[in-house]
Amino acid sequence: SQQTGEKVLAKLQAFDPPGLFARSLAECLAIQLKAKDRFDPAMAALIANLELLAKRDFAQLKRICGVDDADILDMLGEIRALDPKPGTAFATGSVETIVP
Repeated sequence: SQQTGEKVLAKLQAFDPPGLFARSLAECLAIQLKAKDRFDPAMAALIANLELLAKRDFAQLKRICGVDDADILDMLGEIRALDPKPGTAFATGSVETIVP
């Protein structure tokens, strides 16, 4: 059932490194921020508006998050310190193609 699937997903998302088994970039970053106990309402608003961050619309992000210039810079620094692809830590070597 969907409820069972959600329970399994929640357990998988608790594995190390934080962010594994996330369904989106926003969810991956949120999981990592929660692990660092840094997922407050302002950070949640920033994560919910990643498209504005990609557009570098800092004025609107500050308004949505309810923060000033210094706070938004700190938040952006924290986002940059996160790993958007935590599963790559398990990648080893290169993939070899087997030719028949």
